Amino acid sequence: MYFVTGFLLVHYELFDEKDPVVITSIHELSVPNNLSNEKLPVFIKDKLNIHGQRKNMSMNGDGSVEILYLRPGHNYKAIVSPGRSTVKIIHTEQTLQQTLVTFHRLEKYGGGPVYDMYIFMMDLSGIALIIFSLTGIYMFFTTIKRKAIGWVILSVSIAYTLFVVFSFLEK
Repeated sequence: MYFVTGFLLVHYELFDEKDPVVITSIHELSVPNNLSNEKLPVFIKDKLNIHGQRKNMSMNGDGSVEILYLRPGHNYKAIVSPGRSTVKIIHTEQTLQQTLVTFHRLEKYGGGPVYDMYIFMMDLSGIALIIFSLTGIYMFFTTIKRKAIGWVILSVSIAYTLFVVFSFLEK
């Protein structure tokens, strides 16, 4: 999966990408004054029906609060006014490359149904790879009489893995 998406991320110039569609809207919203900043993102997400995973929240110098929500294909920036009376929503429909970056940036469950299915499939793939490798090791030691080729393949694969890891550590 990462080979395919990594190729698309590195060679984005091969695809004719349009500019992302940006939709801005302002909503009158009475945020309770006693609502803490920690609960503010959940309140806005529920009231304005924003789908996605909250990534970060920042306080601006003028007293406004910016909250970023991500889901594959879309991102939402909510800017709460200093008096907490209005919320400006900047909804961006992402390009293919931006969508792939979002898949890589999201973590855990909670990024919308498509992303949650993607994470579930990745979890299943990880479990399958662990089971596949353990059954392969078991079969190697119990069923094969001549193990020389197996040791060569195992040695080469470990050497290649270490080469890749150490080449990235040097950068």
